[in-house]
Amino acid sequence: MNNPYYKKKWLQNVDRVHPPREEQLVDDKLRLHRAERIEPFTDVFFENFMKTVKQEDFRYYPDIHILKEKLANMYGFQKHNIFLNNGSSENIKVFYEAFAMSNQDVIITKPSYPMHKIYADLNNSNVVYINYNKELQVKYKDFLEAITDNTCCVVIANPNSPIGDIIGRSEIEEIIKKTYNLNIQILIDEAYIEYSKQESCINLIKKYNNLVVSRTFSKALGCAGLRIGYLVGGDEIMEVINKFIPTYEVSSISAKFGLYILENYSVVDDYIKLIHKEKELIKKICLDKKITVLLNHINTIHFKVNNVEEIKEYLDTQPVFYRTRKLPHDESHWLAVVLYPGFSESEIMGKIIESSFPGGLEG
Repeated sequence: MNNPYYKKKWLQNVDRVHPPREEQLVDDKLRLHRAERIEPFTDVFFENFMKTVKQEDFRYYPDIHILKEKLANMYGFQKHNIFLNNGSSENIKVFYEAFAMSNQDVIITKPSYPMHKIYADLNNSNVVYINYNKELQVKYKDFLEAITDNTCCVVIANPNSPIGDIIGRSEIEEIIKKTYNLNIQILIDEAYIEYSKQESCINLIKKYNNLVVSRTFSKALGCAGLRIGYLVGGDEIMEVINKFIPTYEVSSISAKFGLYILENYSVVDDYIKLIHKEKELIKKICLDKKITVLLNHINTIHFKVNNVEEIKEYLDTQPVFYRTRKLPHDESHWLAVVLYPGFSESEIMGKIIESSFPGGLEG
């Protein structure tokens, strides 16, 4: 029987899923299934923050202006150039609500963050995919060729998840330049930019007023549970986006901890260095053992081992969340692992080696 409440008929075709309860439990399990910071903050760092928490942070509506001013000053903008919201996912949704037009084209990569297609579908836009080649890369010229007069917006995650690839700085500027010349809005999602060694596109905003950049505190900054994300854009485009501003963007605790970590950013820098070091260690192990591994510009890596079922059987007996994935042009299941300091010496890494080379490290 048809549901009479589908006044917007296209919503019937929107397929939504939500992570099951067991995947969202916060307990002692090792969380290798999400791109979170697994390494705890030091007790001293966290306890010093907790000393600043007051009862008023719970009883009163939040004041987020100091955090917005801090972010604006970091990038050389004004406060109105920063759109703060409950996680970068919600900010990306706002971009689609503002610029994704019914029956016009939204250009995204395939694969990409699943919510990009959902947000396009919610606005009855046509999704145009830029596909990965067999080298697990997207070509910037494919974007240039896909942009037409019917394109309403372009959305690029750079680096992109789950592949972890990145489009070079000069190449991504070519894409931005074409959208600028055609007056098409473009969003660059930089959720993982801190893990790469590439400069942010934020400093291109003053050159291209159609550009919006999305950033988050959830990845390298380690605050996924606080849901802090923000958009940065020029005056004209942010005038539109600010029409969607929530009454109160984030909670008082989120705003306070966000400011605290920005003022103690060495904590983030130190963590990123540890992740880069871990990648180099794993790269060496996999090279020595001839294990196929995808090590890119995010904090998730992918192993293609000879016996992934053996690994899964082992992990199913351990207090750990994990996931496997199929990557483009490959029917194999890859083991996807969120990196943390010490992973290269972990029992899980040992099992990965054993599954490819019976006999372990000496095999």
